[in-house]
Amino acid sequence: MGAADGHEIRPALWASGTDPVLDVPRNLEGNEIVEITIDEQGNVIETHVLQSLGPQIDAKVVAALENWHFHPATRDGMPIASKQDVYYHFPRS
Repeated sequence: MGAADGHEIRPALWASGTDPVLDVPRNLEGNEIVEITIDEQGNVIETHVLQSLGPQIDAKVVAALENWHFHPATRDGMPIASKQDVYYHFPRS
């Protein structure tokens, strides 16, 4: 929803956290995509791997994302839960 129904909705904005430390094989190429659910306090409360580059990378990416913190999404200035996708791109080295 948005302006058409009279509600002002703003997305969650990253506030803190670190990227995963990965020992990526030289021949790895592709994208790791994880959907995260952010609660009204800005905490990541759920993760779902949408596109995987393997279980070891999944585990490290998810572990890092679980420690991220956000300024929560808002509807009319009030915090709300939201979802967004996080992309990690690994170009061929």
